[in-house]
Amino acid sequence: MPRLFTQGDVLKVCVVGPKGSGKTVLCKLLAEQVLSAQASREYQPTAGVRIQELELEHKGRQRQVELWDLSGDPSYEKYFAMLAEGTTGVLLVHNAQKDQESDLEVFYRVFAQPNKLTMAQVATIGTTFTGAEGEDPTGGAAVVPLKRKLKTLDHFQVDLGQLVGKENTGKAMHVLRPKFETMIDAAFG
Repeated sequence: MPRLFTQGDVLKVCVVGPKGSGKTVLCKLLAEQVLSAQASREYQPTAGVRIQELELEHKGRQRQVELWDLSGDPSYEKYFAMLAEGTTGVLLVHNAQKDQESDLEVFYRVFAQPNKLTMAQVATIGTTFTGAEGEDPTGGAAVVPLKRKLKTLDHFQVDLGQLVGKENTGKAMHVLRPKFETMIDAAFG
């Protein structure tokens, strides 16, 4: 797959995690695409990879960011090493109400370790979806904390249901902007 920019010009962030964890919704929100609550609840599995592009201003310069939204379906695992090449940041996304830490550790080994990413270039994001009106389709299932190696990484808890809809455009980036600043600092100095 051809790169959209040269490696020095772009922050390539692989957004990885188990199937159905909310990676695509998160990527669309970060790229400031308007999603209705209904559309964000309809599961549409990613076939391989989707790339969302956005620009961020950092220290007075425009920086290009590619969010590589990778399918969590195990049938794509054979492509992960190739897709991981040149990664400058990783967002490990998981359903916060399920114990998926061992899955995240696999994604960490495939995407972060070969690229020698620092802790500043990797974060975990636990997703929930209570809905824009606060209704909880899970019946109030408890959040499962990370307990092993990954607990030392920056961790964000994001309620995707609170971030969808026209009035919330840009809110996801506001929530996650500090992590992107850290990744940009680590990648570009």
